[in-house]
Amino acid sequence: ELGHGALATEETVLANHFNNGFDSSAATFADGQEFFSTAHQRENGETYRNRPTTASDLSTTSIEAAFIDFANFRTGGGRRLALKPECLLVPPDLEWRALRIMGSSHTPEDDTNAIQPIKGKLKVKVWHYLTDTNAWFITTNKKDHKMVMYDRQAFTTSDVVDFDSGDLKFKAVFRQSSGMGDPRGVYGSPGA
Repeated sequence: ELGHGALATEETVLANHFNNGFDSSAATFADGQEFFSTAHQRENGETYRNRPTTASDLSTTSIEAAFIDFANFRTGGGRRLALKPECLLVPPDLEWRALRIMGSSHTPEDDTNAIQPIKGKLKVKVWHYLTDTNAWFITTNKKDHKMVMYDRQAFTTSDVVDFDSGDLKFKAVFRQSSGMGDPRGVYGSPGA
């Protein structure tokens, strides 16, 4: 039970970067913006966004717009980063919609029978610790985004018999820290 509790704690802490990513009072970057913002500032003073200008629900159109924004991620000097989106991260409530969008060879949202250009371009991952049922996220490969988690102390357990009561006591300890170094490489929308 201690192991399950530790895993749930770690997942909750990690998911909070996404769950609170649209709230400037939760955490901000050096540019003063929240994790998902339309006004992140590059070193040369120009701005970029890692969220839609207008919050949008998960759809073919919103994913296509995210791909365009990914194509415009640049370094502080203006060089294109050429980051490739790889993963569509959704809460359980959006799993089936995400699978329909990413797996359909034709547009699943209307009756035009138009081709679905984003079919298979992203792996769908469901994260049960995302709390907003409308929010969705796109990430690049781990080597390309600056989200990190450090294992400060591995999960360990110990036990002892209480001398006075004879009860067996168990203890579990772990330490980790996590954060984001750069919002480029991660994209999100809180839903409409």
